[in-house]
Amino acid sequence: MIGTCQERHRSREFIRFLNHLEPQLPVDQEVHLIMDNYCTHKSAEVQRWLKPKKRAGSISISPRPAVRG
Repeated sequence: MIGTCQERHRSREFIRFLNHLEPQLPVDQEVHLIMDNYCTHKSAEVQRWLKPKKRAGSISISPRPAVRG
């Protein structure tokens, strides 16, 4: 597991994390990202970063949790 702590949780911090993550992974392996449904993970900036990455084997965004009430 690779992680970082960021002061804020915006798209730019998530992209900074992805840039930190990418060189640490073996180049001959697919990358499978599993993310929660936080709007930062679905932003246009993040989607632009992910699109040209040929190593991304799958990208999963978990569904919203059920609302209790």
